[in-house]
Amino acid sequence: MTVPFKVTSRIDEDRKRIVFKIAGYIDSDALIANWIDTYASLAEPWAYDRLFDYRRADGLVDFGALEQFSAWWHDRLGNRTYASKVAVVVNNPLDQVRVNTVAALFPYDRREAFMSIHEAENWLDKAP
Repeated sequence: MTVPFKVTSRIDEDRKRIVFKIAGYIDSDALIANWIDTYASLAEPWAYDRLFDYRRADGLVDFGALEQFSAWWHDRLGNRTYASKVAVVVNNPLDQVRVNTVAALFPYDRREAFMSIHEAENWLDKAP
């Protein structure tokens, strides 16, 4: 039985962090739509670190959808540069390696992959 896709987002204003939890078989269009809705609700989304929790997800995010999201993100940025941290929590070593395949799409992000939420949060909590 396939688990239905679900994505939730939570904005932590105190930590300037957005947490995305993804579960089920990944629906790239729904995932990207959630990201856009979440980021569009913030005046300066680039000022937030991000944590993506894929531990309960299956499948991959479509690279073409990521390219389209990257175009939206850069349009939203304008000419700004920023430095934020992105922690991605995955459930297997292969996905851990795949995390950096999008690095060129988001050159201002400092991206790290983790196998546990605790490690990801510790890394995000440390000063840049």
